[in-house]
Amino acid sequence: QRGTGQSRRCGSVRGQAGCSGVRCDVIRKELAGGAARAPAALGEGLYTQAWTESTYAECLRRAERLLFEGKRVVVDASFGEEKRRREFSDLAADLALPVLFLHCKADPNVVCQRLRLSRGDASAAAWQIHQKPGRRWQDTDPAYRQVLREVCTGGTGEEKLLQAHAQTRAFTLC
Repeated sequence: QRGTGQSRRCGSVRGQAGCSGVRCDVIRKELAGGAARAPAALGEGLYTQAWTESTYAECLRRAERLLFEGKRVVVDASFGEEKRRREFSDLAADLALPVLFLHCKADPNVVCQRLRLSRGDASAAAWQIHQKPGRRWQDTDPAYRQVLREVCTGGTGEEKLLQAHAQTRAFTLC
C-alpha cells in the first residue's frame, strides 16, 4: 500500500540479502515510455485495470527471468489482489522456490505525512491512491496464508528493518 514504507523495506531487504529487485512503480512508468505523469487516482491514467495487468505481467516476467538466472528476487508491488499473489506464488512453486509476501502497514497519520514529504520517487503515491488499495485489499486464500506476513512500518527505521529482515531471511521471492 502506498506510503506504508513498502519500497523502503524492499530496498533495504534487497540490499542486505544481496537480492535483485523488480519494482512495480518503475516498470509501470517504463511501460508508459518513461513519461513523467502527475499522480492519478486509482482507475485513471497509469492506474487503470489495463495498465495494472500489463505492469504485473511484466513484473512476473522479469522476476522469472532473474530467478532462471539463479538470482534471489524481491518484488516491490502492493499485491492487493489475491490473483496477483497467486501468480507469483505459482511461479515460485513451479520453480520449487520458497515465497513470502510482506504486507506493510502503518498508521494513517504516518502514511499521510510520508506522502506529503515524498519527492522524486518512481511512486506516484498520493493520499487518494493510498486510501483505495486499503479498502480493496482482498483476503488471502487459506492455501496462501502461510506465506503472508504483516510488517508494521511505524517504528524507528532500525526496528522496521529488523522486522522485515526477520521475516525474509529464508525466502527467495517477496
